[in-house]
Amino acid sequence: MKALIYSGPGQLNIQEIPAPQGKTIVEVGYAGICGTDVKTFLKGHPMFKPPTVLGHECIGRIARTDAPERDLAEGMLVAVAPYAECGVCENCLKGYPELCRQKSFASSGSFCELLGMNTEYANRALFVIPDAQPVYTLMEPLACVFNGLDKIGLLRNPERSAAQYHTLIIGGGPMGTLFASWFRSQHLPYAILENNPWRANFLSSRGYRLADAVSPHTYDGIIVAAGAPELAESALDLVKDGGDLLLFAGFPSDTRLTLNPFSIHYREVSVKGSFGYALAHFRQAYREILGHPALYGELVSHLFPLEDYALAFQKAISGEAMKVVFLVNPL
Repeated sequence: MKALIYSGPGQLNIQEIPAPQGKTIVEVGYAGICGTDVKTFLKGHPMFKPPTVLGHECIGRIARTDAPERDLAEGMLVAVAPYAECGVCENCLKGYPELCRQKSFASSGSFCELLGMNTEYANRALFVIPDAQPVYTLMEPLACVFNGLDKIGLLRNPERSAAQYHTLIIGGGPMGTLFASWFRSQHLPYAILENNPWRANFLSSRGYRLADAVSPHTYDGIIVAAGAPELAESALDLVKDGGDLLLFAGFPSDTRLTLNPFSIHYREVSVKGSFGYALAHFRQAYREILGHPALYGELVSHLFPLEDYALAFQKAISGEAMKVVFLVNPL
């Protein structure tokens, strides 16, 4: 089968590799480029050793299956959760399934023609979708957003929403905008701080609220969705007493932050992080996008055939794109 192989920083090429094994085979239709794919392409990543296939946001068509528990059938269109937690390890039992140490995965990343998986994985990680639209590739990143919303209590404590929890989102890239899209769908107050002219124009032209000036003690919650340490450090003092600072963006392992302990101790501002998703979050993202496909579909700004991978990654790196998605196979 055809696959886009990552061979090291700056090195991508289309190769023919063996077709995957598995009781269930999914023919990949659309696959999104995420920030992790870009970081890996630019400078490598400890979790993705070359040569390998990148990509983990995809939808496709079932080409073969043996998953009777879910009544999955050949020809069905599905969104693919790229991993599933085990549910029985220490982290899963403590309530952190996103940090599961025994996750199950599909046969490879999604920048390829076919994905293989066993029956148990197919039963848990495939979600039937009504049509072949690239918006459904956003289920995985939105699931990560739901994990973040969970961490600051907006999913578990609806009274915080009813009390008009004001949120500032620092960073109007794809992930920050997914947060904003959820706030829009729930009619909750938010603002996005974004200094990239292309993205600021993209967001304002589609009705997203951009922050002008920001001042201390203004927001109940601040979500740092841009991987700039100085933004995370300065955000703490902008949060109201008893509010939340969510470090959502990924930072290198050697990054160190200087945070004002006065805000944490005397003002009881909570500093939290979130990483990845649990299948429960993926199910929430599935329902959310099925309910608001037009809202989320606006975020897919560019489509490229897999063969145009160089142009696609160039566009994703440029900052003049929101979500860049590959068309791997017509569905």
